[in-house]
Amino acid sequence: MNQNPLQCPASDEIEITVFGPGFGESIVIHAGNNEWVVVDSCIDSRVGRPAALAYLAEINVDPSTAVKLVVATHWHDDHIGGMSELVSECTSARFACSVALTRSEFLEVARVYTSRPLIVASAGPTEISQTLATLRARRQRPTRAIADRPLIRMSRAVTGGLDWEVTALSPSDGEVQRFLASIASLLPPGIPATTKSRLPNPEQNDLSVATWIKIGEIQILLGADLEEHGVADRGWTAVLASSTPPSGQASLFKIAHHGSANGHHDGIWSNMLIKSPMAVLTPWTLGGHDLPLPDDVQRIRNLTPNAYSTSRLKAPALQALPQAVTKTLREGNIKIRQSEPPTGYIRLRTRASSQGPSVWNLTASDDAIRLSSS
Repeated sequence: MNQNPLQCPASDEIEITVFGPGFGESIVIHAGNNEWVVVDSCIDSRVGRPAALAYLAEINVDPSTAVKLVVATHWHDDHIGGMSELVSECTSARFACSVALTRSEFLEVARVYTSRPLIVASAGPTEISQTLATLRARRQRPTRAIADRPLIRMSRAVTGGLDWEVTALSPSDGEVQRFLASIASLLPPGIPATTKSRLPNPEQNDLSVATWIKIGEIQILLGADLEEHGVADRGWTAVLASSTPPSGQASLFKIAHHGSANGHHDGIWSNMLIKSPMAVLTPWTLGGHDLPLPDDVQRIRNLTPNAYSTSRLKAPALQALPQAVTKTLREGNIKIRQSEPPTGYIRLRTRASSQGPSVWNLTASDDAIRLSSS
């Protein structure tokens, strides 16, 4: 893989850079003419700030004017870390998130749980609440993402650039209604003030915002963490059954849900993607539940030879500790584990063309890998 120094793309270059894992993932897209989109946020383990902001600073791009859209696909911690800081600095950008996360029912749950000192809240509700507060201070409303809704359309005929747009493919109406029906059970009126509890996470992946990006005739599918349930109004089955599906096929796919089996649907590959597309995933290596599994890697390799991961697929084994240290940890009931691999990236660029891309040129960080069946 080509490992050139990071440089700002030319005005007529299309770029997709996928960061992860660190703890999470983030995707930065250049649509041409110094216009950018950021999908999700994670903290770059190298510098301790949102990966998108660190990257844009590294290539001398001003996020306050260049970023036109920020999308939060869902409120899992590994997709939303640093989102409020990101939105705060992208002062000219629209902010889009699942329509369900702007509803009063969700916001009340987030307010109750994050305001109670003995409740252990995940970062998701806090980041969403802080982001929405930033938008209110700007007198700006979030763009509410739901299946088949355009999130942004930019016409560049006057300046000679390519038109581009980002469209939400999910969540479906059925998923939103299912979420709102369950959210009331999260309100904790009976929890004593002295009881320590954790904010429940009701199937956040079901609300995940998969997106379709079209820049001229170049098309890109970002799968977020959208899962498949084999039910008509849910997940990828709902996307594929849309009455207004995207036209054409994408040449680049950010694989859904870390390449896991529950993020797969055969129809994605047969209907929405060209043959042997470029495909990128971010691995999950926390808590002993590594993704993708070997069977997942084999499945993906059978579908395209052009599949990559932003980092190695397993956290390295812990080095043996001195016996005295091990004894002390055991007596203190202290467990240690290997941290996530450092934040890596896969960057793909192609020249803008009304005929679509002829080739994606790939640049990668040191830890990024090409998926292998071995």
